[in-house]
Amino acid sequence: MLNKNKLAVQIAQRTGSSREAARTFLYTFCGVLTDALAAGEAIQLRVGGGLCSGGDPGP
Repeated sequence: MLNKNKLAVQIAQRTGSSREAARTFLYTFCGVLTDALAAGEAIQLRVGGGLCSGGDPGP
């Protein structure tokens, strides 16, 4: 199972950043999503051809 810890390790490895930096990013990202949901906003993260399709992350 891919939990937040394992995901942070993968982010660190793929970006060349420290585990702590990746963990900070991930927890901040999760906080942004949580806040948006609490405010009644819809969230859309597409896998396969969308935001989470991999490749060049762009600017």
